[in-house]
Amino acid sequence: MKVSQLTEEELEALKQQLRSDDTPLRSAAFERLHQLLKDRAIFGLAPSEISGALQNADFETRRQASWAIGKMAQNKLPGDYSLDMMERLTQDPDPEVRENAAWAIGEISGVQMGREGSIAFLNELLEDESFEIRGMAAWSIGRLAEKMFLGNVSSLAPLTRMREDSSEFVRKSASFALERLAKIGIISP
Repeated sequence: MKVSQLTEEELEALKQQLRSDDTPLRSAAFERLHQLLKDRAIFGLAPSEISGALQNADFETRRQASWAIGKMAQNKLPGDYSLDMMERLTQDPDPEVRENAAWAIGEISGVQMGREGSIAFLNELLEDESFEIRGMAAWSIGRLAEKMFLGNVSSLAPLTRMREDSSEFVRKSASFALERLAKIGIISP
């Protein structure tokens, strides 16, 4: 069931709840935000308004906020997307936060924001023990090449090895990234 667009008052209440110190209230607000984003039914909320939650001590809040930032970028919502914070979150102790951060970096490139410095953080994730994280990092490297024409030769060796990974997702993501890097002229010597 689709969620209808929020009134101005409802949007302001949601913003306050997203910043709440009450964990259950904040979590419920993020669940509502997730549904609104899935339904493309929210406007007037900038990524910067939830960026504080990316630094929350509660890992579930960081998970929810990092996913929301990625979805906002995927939906092409205007605003200032914090690449600095997403890059830091690639080193978060929680694997779901790392995966969400890698995905968000790739989605943020779709709103024409990106930088070559993100690639070093994504390259580190190419060695993660989680196949989901390795695959998402590879996909994001491909997105940076595809959307922003950014890439680095330092990604080639790990991506090439990943084409032999036991996970089909990882293999496909590595191939996607290598194809996109080749299109912008980054190929093995």
